[in-house]
Amino acid sequence: MFAGEHPLRFAFSLLALQVALLVLVANLPPEWFAPAWSSDWKVAEQLSHFSTVWTIQATLAALVYPIVISFVAVYLQRRPAAEAFVHLYMLDSGALAAGLSSLALVVVMGVQYLMLSTWGTEALPGWAMVDTAWFVLNAALTTFFLFRTVEFLRPEVQASVIQRYTVNVALPRDVQRLNTFQVLAEGIAKGWFQVPSYGDEKAPDGPRLLIGRYGFREGDVQGEISLQAQVRLVDVRLWLVRLVVGAWYRKALTWSRSEKTKSFGDDKSRPLLTLPMSPGTTYEGTFPLARVADGPALAG
Repeated sequence: MFAGEHPLRFAFSLLALQVALLVLVANLPPEWFAPAWSSDWKVAEQLSHFSTVWTIQATLAALVYPIVISFVAVYLQRRPAAEAFVHLYMLDSGALAAGLSSLALVVVMGVQYLMLSTWGTEALPGWAMVDTAWFVLNAALTTFFLFRTVEFLRPEVQASVIQRYTVNVALPRDVQRLNTFQVLAEGIAKGWFQVPSYGDEKAPDGPRLLIGRYGFREGDVQGEISLQAQVRLVDVRLWLVRLVVGAWYRKALTWSRSEKTKSFGDDKSRPLLTLPMSPGTTYEGTFPLARVADGPALAG
């Protein structure tokens, strides 16, 4: 799942792990690797073993994954919502994890081959041990990938994959997204903000706070940000918002309010701070960070 959602992070993690293993092997005593085969095999035979592993891994990475994934993508084009099915197939089969692991080994072994002219063949036994172990792991991942590919072509398996993804991935993400907004929206009721809520009629007369995407568009804009593309609000630093709201509330308590008539039983002269934000919502264009109606500005 991590490899499917974050392929670049997974690739860099593999490279970092490989570098760490090579550094570890380079610092181990050379005699640990001598009994295996380096004492009996000459340099040419060692290079032949290295090249053979490299060639087999490169062949698997170049042929198996592109051909199989292309075949499945064409096969799934007949289904409605084909793009979603391809995404589920990539996650369920571990295609990205196995493919990136194979490609990473090919790249690392290529770098090792180029470094032989500088470092010599002394480090070759240690490299071969790490590369061979990684190759065996990639062979197991490739076998799993092919098995899951054949299984995914069955309609009942596809239904099971959709159910597992919905229950284990999609539903928890939706709950987390909605819960994030509820934490922010319930901040006033839980006492995280000193300012009473806009709809709280039991609170004493004074400044009010309104949080939500569908807040009033009245009042002066207190800072705005221009978004070049669609972005999703995923997190809000409550402690920072609390500091800003608290500072505004203290100024609003001493603000000289204008005399206005009530409209529909509501006193419109009360200072109102609106934070039009909702975690999980997508925004684009010019986005106001806050609005203040009948009250002091946030800055100044």
